[in-house]
Amino acid sequence: RLDARDVAGAVRDQDRVGALVRLQHGALRHDRAQQRDHLRRGHVLELEQLRDSPVGDRIDELHELVRSLAATADTPELVTRIHGDYHLAQVLWSTGEDWVVIDLEGEPTRSLAERRRPSFALRDVAGMTRSFAYAAHASRLLAGVSPPDGWEERCRAAFFEGWRSTVDPRLVP
Repeated sequence: RLDARDVAGAVRDQDRVGALVRLQHGALRHDRAQQRDHLRRGHVLELEQLRDSPVGDRIDELHELVRSLAATADTPELVTRIHGDYHLAQVLWSTGEDWVVIDLEGEPTRSLAERRRPSFALRDVAGMTRSFAYAAHASRLLAGVSPPDGWEERCRAAFFEGWRSTVDPRLVP
């Protein structure tokens, strides 16, 4: 069982996981020409797949945002080679008091060519933020223990702030 200090530390340290995502994307980045090529051609299909999603009514706005960012596509947080299956089970807290990514394989059901293709880095950000909800529900379902009030929201906010502090602010409209 975690005590209150452990819970507070776990929430606080999620900002470091957020910053780690940006470092990982920087290490996996493609050259600028590949990024621009993906932004010119590949983003349209990726965004159109979201037309029926909760953000569907903002697709035209997102297309415009991506087009404007394409002019300065030298930031790995926009388009890069991504993990593709990024969630809490892919990172461990080390004895060195920091987070370590333990699985760089990515989405195992995709071919190597698909995993190497550039994609929107926000996919990994979304995967990790979604996993906080899974962890909260797993705690209740598997152990019968509810997480502390607001745990999921605080973890998500700390993670997002850690990521956001390292990227171009135009990515977070």
